[in-house]
Amino acid sequence: MAAQTQDTSREALKDLTGSRKIDGRRLQVYDSIKRLGSCSNSMIAQDLRLSINKITGRVNELRNYFKVVGYDKKDLCPVTKRQVIFWKVVKDIDKVEEKYNKLDTGLTLI
Repeated sequence: MAAQTQDTSREALKDLTGSRKIDGRRLQVYDSIKRLGSCSNSMIAQDLRLSINKITGRVNELRNYFKVVGYDKKDLCPVTKRQVIFWKVVKDIDKVEEKYNKLDTGLTLI
């Protein structure tokens, strides 16, 4: 039997793909990664004083959709003492948003 997508998942994807802005929790996570440098999800959660489940989804969005966060290395996490993936900022969001703003202002309304 084929897996069915939940309505809430469809809505979340629609919200994500409809917005080019990195704001709210995504922005908090992005800023934390930028401030910490190379860091794990647990380090981000500790820095922001949030539970890990509020971090991992935002990191995935920043990595897969916005492409501003990427893989840095696998190393021992100082929080969990386990081998984990560390993330880093690979693209400055100010430049990304500036690019989109230029595209938006170049459009002519009919």
